[in-house]
Amino acid sequence: MEKLIVSLPFNKYVCVSNHTRNSLKSAGIEDEKILVIYNGIDEAMVASMSDAAAKRRELGLGNDFVYMFYGRPGISKGLEYLIQATPTILERIPNSRLLLILANEPRNRYHSIKAMIKDLAVDNKIIMLDPVPRNELPGYIAAADCVVVPSLSEGFGFTVAESCALGRPVVASNVASLPEVISGRYVLVEPRNPGAIAEGVEKVFKGEVENSKQKIFSWDECTRKYLQVYLELTRRNEYPGCI
Repeated sequence: MEKLIVSLPFNKYVCVSNHTRNSLKSAGIEDEKILVIYNGIDEAMVASMSDAAAKRRELGLGNDFVYMFYGRPGISKGLEYLIQATPTILERIPNSRLLLILANEPRNRYHSIKAMIKDLAVDNKIIMLDPVPRNELPGYIAAADCVVVPSLSEGFGFTVAESCALGRPVVASNVASLPEVISGRYVLVEPRNPGAIAEGVEKVFKGEVENSKQKIFSWDECTRKYLQVYLELTRRNEYPGCI
């Protein structure tokens, strides 16, 4: 479907990352027709950070080291590699726990993840929750010691960008757009590699992380740039051909 869409003769293609831009170029789209405009992060979400200590008490986390995943169990999210890393993480950090805020769709993937957790006998070290309201999510992120994003592919990477904006250390796959959007305290790891994920979480535990200037992703800036594109195409009488 994506190949069919990009094969149509649009005047301008707006991408949410340079990774996506390179993918379009590989598909034969002319470079001068491609523009990168990053997505924004919900400022209200960042502003709604709640007391981490209170949330940890609510979840019964005590002094455990908590690493977190939130999102859906889609095949591109690589969650199974994080689950497979859990026994190794427990060996290296015995007082660690995985906090999963997980959607139940795709249904087959959801049940596959639950079965994997049971087979690995790590269910007593994993807290699995249903998705929470958007305004409550920052409190859970604040309660975690790090967020893990084991994705195999991302066009932008909201989970990484949001977690970094909320000031949490992030362990993420060194793939696709994720190196573009990650900032603050982080560790990039090889994708599809449970051992690398375990090592990344251990590095956060030991404080052995990369530390860079915070990247800002603003919806105001994003909107301004889109308006510039529309105005330019309108002046050239090309607006009907814009996607």
